[in-house]
Amino acid sequence: MNAVKKQAKHFIEFHNVSKSFPLKTNKRELLNVLSDINLSVNKGEFVSIVGASGSGKTTILKLISGIIQPTSGIVLIGGEAVHNLRRDTGNVFQKPILLPWRNVLKNILLPVEIIKNDISREDEIKAQELIETMGLGGTHRMYPHELSGGMQQRVAIARALILDPEILLLDEPFGALDSITRERLNLLLLELWEKTKKTVIFVTHSISEAVLLSTRIVVISKSPGTIHEIVDIKAEEKGTARSIFSSGYISRTVLDVRRKIKSVWVKEIRGDIRDILVPAKKKSFSKQLLKNYEYFLIPAGILIFLCIWSLIVRISNLPDFILPVPKNVINRFVTAYQEGLIIPNFSVTAYESLLGFLLGCSIAFPFGYILAKFRTAERLFSPYIVAMQAIPIVALAPILIIWFGFGVKTKVLTAALVIFFPVLINSIVGIRSADREIMELMTSLNAGPFKTFFKLELPSALPVLFGGLKIGITFSVIGAVVGEFLGSSVGLGAMVNMARASFDTALVFVSIILLGVMGILFYLIMSLLEYIILGRHVKKGIS
Repeated sequence: MNAVKKQAKHFIEFHNVSKSFPLKTNKRELLNVLSDINLSVNKGEFVSIVGASGSGKTTILKLISGIIQPTSGIVLIGGEAVHNLRRDTGNVFQKPILLPWRNVLKNILLPVEIIKNDISREDEIKAQELIETMGLGGTHRMYPHELSGGMQQRVAIARALILDPEILLLDEPFGALDSITRERLNLLLLELWEKTKKTVIFVTHSISEAVLLSTRIVVISKSPGTIHEIVDIKAEEKGTARSIFSSGYISRTVLDVRRKIKSVWVKEIRGDIRDILVPAKKKSFSKQLLKNYEYFLIPAGILIFLCIWSLIVRISNLPDFILPVPKNVINRFVTAYQEGLIIPNFSVTAYESLLGFLLGCSIAFPFGYILAKFRTAERLFSPYIVAMQAIPIVALAPILIIWFGFGVKTKVLTAALVIFFPVLINSIVGIRSADREIMELMTSLNAGPFKTFFKLELPSALPVLFGGLKIGITFSVIGAVVGEFLGSSVGLGAMVNMARASFDTALVFVSIILLGVMGILFYLIMSLLEYIILGRHVKKGIS
């Protein structure tokens, strides 16, 4: 490392850096985003990176900050290789990403809280100074929703500067702003750089913005990302932030840069995603095992649990009718299976649970949709729903038995009542999570409520709804068993009652384990269904 440090001539250096990402859809291929990047940045420079979408500009920023590591090559900062996340970089993203429940001052001080675990008076004074520098005087107690887009982005820049980083990384921070606000923030950023002389790496799609701000422009070509050309900007001819718009050098340089990169962008238009796919290196069996080690944790955990269980029984010398050893529980499972107790009782409880789950969902989701869409209905029914949820199911089960008897109906209704509330709440939250801008698009297309529901509201609600369904399907087992406890001759709940009456503790443990297995199976089935329906949409992008 020391040898590398002595050889370093520049503040930031990329030496033959390439970066590939595995594809989710095909693990045999890699998406080659950057290829053989060699770049040097001096301390105090303002370097802009220009290129088309997907050319690897953001990846370069992530490599500098240490968020990701290169597939090959090395990134140096101050002569030291970047192997971990660095704290001397300030990051500004495409969106402000402000926490809506924190005011301007607290949003700016967030990095201080995370890094130092405490906010000193000096930190607050510095944050106030940054607010004034950014032209945000008087906004320190305001919340993000009270600010314009440009003001929010200025808060984000102030947050990036609060820890006084050596390097400022800006990932197209002004792309979503109108042209007037964008030019104002360009001047603010230029004045800030002239004042602090921090090293700035700025990603943009705008050539004129890059020429306006930079000392050098790095032009990245696509498929895969390589450095096509580095354009030097003559700062003395460009002028300072206050006189820059009267400089004829800016317009001449913008035209010159456009001519230089025109051929690259014309070629990229004809490009194809297949141009940047490369075969993944085949990993050895041992490396694959190490990578997927978490799959071995479940059997290892079960084995450790059984060992601890056996050890507790031996040390405590408890009799078998209080705490049987695992071996006796396994033997009792075998004898119970031979006696015909396992499959019939397991099947009955599973049937009652699933039927109750389906019934509860069929009522909860439509009701949740009505409450989500109509505030009056929510205000009318919410007190009764909350009151019903507060009543323990064991208190309601006897009433259900009086009304519907000891048959399957009671168990199904008990299971439906247990799962009703989580599915209802998740349905309401999911329906209301639909993006307002997309909702306006649907309104402009005159989609109507039916098409809006199936095209927008339902797909938006599904990720949240599946959270409620996964909770609900395991809760349905509890509901069915409660019903069986109070009055049934079949089912795993009834088997627990029978075993308890005869002090057959081993059979009680067998029943409890089977209930746990049933819950796990139901959860896995729902997770598989979620993956089949949402897998490609929930896990967006490249892992």
